[in-house]
Amino acid sequence: MTVRTRSTGLTAVVDPDGGVVGGVDSAIHTGARHVAAYTPGASEVKSFNLLSGDPTYTRQDLVTPTSGKKVRVIALGFKSGSATDTQVDFWFGPGAGVTTTPANMVMSFNHTDNTVNAGPRQIVFPDGGGPVGGVDEPLHVATGADVGAGNILYWAHYREE
Repeated sequence: MTVRTRSTGLTAVVDPDGGVVGGVDSAIHTGARHVAAYTPGASEVKSFNLLSGDPTYTRQDLVTPTSGKKVRVIALGFKSGSATDTQVDFWFGPGAGVTTTPANMVMSFNHTDNTVNAGPRQIVFPDGGGPVGGVDEPLHVATGADVGAGNILYWAHYREE
């Protein structure tokens, strides 16, 4: 059973054997399996992975929205297979780098581990509360130093709105 309130935008999915739920608060207190934000018109969560290009400091489009849509970031991150210290920037909008429009920066990570295959770096935003780009604006990624093609795996989880 699914319950969605218009006032709060919360959705609750409860155990089918749990009986009729009077509202989201009841669902939470009676063992709801899932409670999440809902944005009218938003797509299901989508995911995308990309290996770094050559050179890695050149802008790559990580996610390009469907025409007429915006990208809302839920989570993004990377895993490096390089020991090179570098900065990894994610941003929306025009420009070859985040310095062109600093206000459009989503996140900047420093990779300073100096070990090959160090643990991943990532950030997760509340669903419905993450950064959102403009209509038809891709989410870009680039590094501060070239770490070699294919040495970084980038990922993004997002919705289109």
